Amino acid sequence: MFTLALMWLSVALGLVSRSVETASSHPMVLLRLDEPIGNSAVLAVGWCVGTGLLAYLWAKRLFNRQPAH
Repeated sequence: MFTLALMWLSVALGLVSRSVETASSHPMVLLRLDEPIGNSAVLAVGWCVGTGLLAYLWAKRLFNRQPAH
């Protein structure tokens, strides 16, 4: 689930970036979040689902926007 959420966030960041270098380096910071879930798997799943859903909606909105003329 974390990977799916990270993927959609990467898509949105790629759509908002102005260069290939920026698009490829933004999501790398998030890979450092490799921490154990602790004693609350439900909370970890909730964060993954919430992040994934918001990132998906953001990426979808960016993709469907009108191109600049």
